[in-house]
Amino acid sequence: MSPFPGPGTATLAVDGNTTSRVFHIGSGKTVSISGLTVTHGIVASGSGGGILNDHAILTILNSTVSGNYAYSVGGGIYNDASNGGNATLTIVNSTVDGNSAAHDDIPFGGGEGGGIYNDSGTLMITSSVVSNNYAGLPGPNFPVGIGGGISNYGTLTITESTITSNQVYLFGGGIQNSGTLTITSSTISGNEASGQHDGQPWGHGGGISGTVTLTNSTVSGNGASLSGGGIEGSVSSRTARLAATVTAGFPPAEWRLEIRF
Repeated sequence: MSPFPGPGTATLAVDGNTTSRVFHIGSGKTVSISGLTVTHGIVASGSGGGILNDHAILTILNSTVSGNYAYSVGGGIYNDASNGGNATLTIVNSTVDGNSAAHDDIPFGGGEGGGIYNDSGTLMITSSVVSNNYAGLPGPNFPVGIGGGISNYGTLTITESTITSNQVYLFGGGIQNSGTLTITSSTISGNEASGQHDGQPWGHGGGISGTVTLTNSTVSGNGASLSGGGIEGSVSSRTARLAATVTAGFPPAEWRLEIRF
């Protein structure tokens, strides 16, 4: 394993200076990042503004990934297992905050996974916070953007964590799921899918868009301009008492410098 230890997020920041991605974890490597802040990374025409985990195994511990940008997907982190490969990203006791993925092209723009984009890999988030990230743009033609906090196309497990105050304009303010999503003892709150076009609502799944298994978790105070304020998709629970509380957003909730290793 290649460790990259730091003294703490308040003491050490690895800064991309808004000119480059901060970390690129090369294929086949096993890397641990701990006790630091990854910030101001930018990828002006690609993915993974703060960190690109490129078919590798990465653990992020006691760290913050904040203020990074990607043109396409994964403003904070892109976990890339595409084309039949493997990638594992483990986030523990860390914060992914204030990252973005967005671009404005004619006639359509885009942006997906403002905080984290999991491309066919394994993503595990424990005792962590994903907050204040956004994906996409409100226009000027049509609202675009998917997965303000997280966009998942692989296997995502969230435990004892909070997904809050993320924003998107089309699908999945907090989480967009097109893979396998399991949430345990966690909170999904205050996320929004807020798109509008010609005075009509377009936002779907303020808290979660897609299928999810919830256990002992709370989904509350999320909003979507068109449908699925809390969850738009199907929900299952591993406990008899539905172990998840879903409350209304708007409208009411529905069940429908680059460093290389």
